[in-house]
Amino acid sequence: MLSYQVKICGIRSAHDLKVVSEAKPDAVGFIVGARHFTLDAVNPDFVRLAISVLPEEIVPVMVTHVTTAKEVLSLVEQTGCSVVQLHSDISPEEIYTIMKVAPELTLIKAFHANVPGSIATIPLYTSFVDAIILDTAADNRVGGTGKTHDWKVSARISMGLSKPVILAGGLNPDNIELAILQVNPVAVDVNSGVEDEDGNKDFKKVKAFIKNAKQAFERMNNVNNSLVTSSVR
Repeated sequence: MLSYQVKICGIRSAHDLKVVSEAKPDAVGFIVGARHFTLDAVNPDFVRLAISVLPEEIVPVMVTHVTTAKEVLSLVEQTGCSVVQLHSDISPEEIYTIMKVAPELTLIKAFHANVPGSIATIPLYTSFVDAIILDTAADNRVGGTGKTHDWKVSARISMGLSKPVILAGGLNPDNIELAILQVNPVAVDVNSGVEDEDGNKDFKKVKAFIKNAKQAFERMNNVNNSLVTSSVR
């Protein structure tokens, strides 16, 4: 069960943790077990320590590139996270194993909306995950690219799935409202779009992103509720 709307990903330092926590998002993401290029990878000990001082209302999410159930479960044990974002080519069979061994985990599988081959595999995974996240792949990176994709593609996927859809990829305080209203996701995920020129999280950008996202979600919910009411009449 997905328990957040706005996640700030790529927490990599005490500075990031402090700045983001003060902005009060619903969730934060820590990248561990990196197998692809990223500037935001941290070790499991950092994650466990960060969780110990994280306000209890903020959900910690483990984001990982590892591809086996054994590796994922080991990182879960080391970090203490109960929400896991699988940002890799891990197979449905491995995810099924994770689900059976640790049914208490919330599992999120990433797909790249700008890669047709990635989109085509979504139906293979929906029975084994709690939500999917639609991101952008670019420049040998599987996330944190700072690049958007065609939101019309994400909107079609979101409309056609029974599973919750999280939107990521090139989001920032300026485009988040339009992105939410166009795609109709249940949650959004941002990394580089709320950083300064040195790659550190920027409080004003984080705060603005959260504010704009929450306002857009409220508008979206009002529209959806109006449509439901109209259909009943």
